Amino acid sequence: MTTPQLDPYGRPAQVTTPATTATTPPRRGPLQWFTRGGWYLFVVVLSFGMLSFVPFLHAAARTRKPLMWLWTALYTTAVVTLFLVTGRVNVGGFAIGLTIIASVHSVVLRQQVWPPTDPPQSAPTGLGPAGPAMDPAVAAVLAVRARREDARRLAASDPQMARELRIGRPDLPRSYDDGGLVDLNSAPPRRSRKPAGSRSPSPP
Repeated sequence: MTTPQLDPYGRPAQVTTPATTATTPPRRGPLQWFTRGGWYLFVVVLSFGMLSFVPFLHAAARTRKPLMWLWTALYTTAVVTLFLVTGRVNVGGFAIGLTIIASVHSVVLRQQVWPPTDPPQSAPTGLGPAGPAMDPAVAAVLAVRARREDARRLAASDPQMARELRIGRPDLPRSYDDGGLVDLNSAPPRRSRKPAGSRSPSPP
């Protein structure tokens, strides 16, 4: 039979569940910003646009997106063209324009390769504003019921272990909490008067 365990005052045993604490998202410092694509802007500006294709090549290799490869080809073509016409025409304005466009584009590119992530949300604790409070008596009954079901499954799958743990034998000393499960086949009659449920009889 199945009877919930009671405390010395005849009430269901209280079950204390630890409250879930909110998780604080890690702070991102300058070094993490730099390693997560911040160096794109430095490469473009410090090379005066001559290495503007490098960030897009890195993004293409990382994301494997056709659009990234297209941007890499366009910026590579622009840089090669700049080198070819150097000495023939004044390329200062062209280089400045390429640097400005590639700098702005690299900032957008970084967000596409490393999209911002939302901070993790804390799970409702059931003890405050995050979720509805559960009555302690209901929580205790549910906890005892869960232990009882675990003990019943264990007794059905491994009868030898059930005998060693003395599942369903409240008349014997034991350390395993079976949720008040009582074996009608083995327990004394005084322990199994209320037929609230029972587990399978122990095999011979």
